[in-house]
Amino acid sequence: MGSFSSESPCSRELRLEVERRGSAAIVKLAGAAHMDVFNTLRDQLLSLIDESTPQLVLDLSDLDFINSAGLGALIAAHRRCQHHKGAVKLVAPQPAIEEILTVTKLTRILPVHPSVDAALASS
Repeated sequence: MGSFSSESPCSRELRLEVERRGSAAIVKLAGAAHMDVFNTLRDQLLSLIDESTPQLVLDLSDLDFINSAGLGALIAAHRRCQHHKGAVKLVAPQPAIEEILTVTKLTRILPVHPSVDAALASS
């Protein structure tokens, strides 16, 4: 038989790595974005935006779980970027996460790109 893990998605940690390129901050998210990390995630994203970084590129390729709280942090970042005349761009979400973004219609306000370079090159 296959293996079974009783680990809840909400028990996994969220890791963020930040790289700056010009006026953009590239944030690689890995792990799970859920209620337990909502405040930290939101605060870190908003802090980056407030540091005169109008472009926020979120690399979701290693993010394996997101719930409504995690989506709320993305929306908060989008609203703050709009206030600063910037944008949030998403990169390479895993299929399940891309489906959540599509079903919730967040792809209408948060464009999805295949790579960080493609996101940075888009207007």
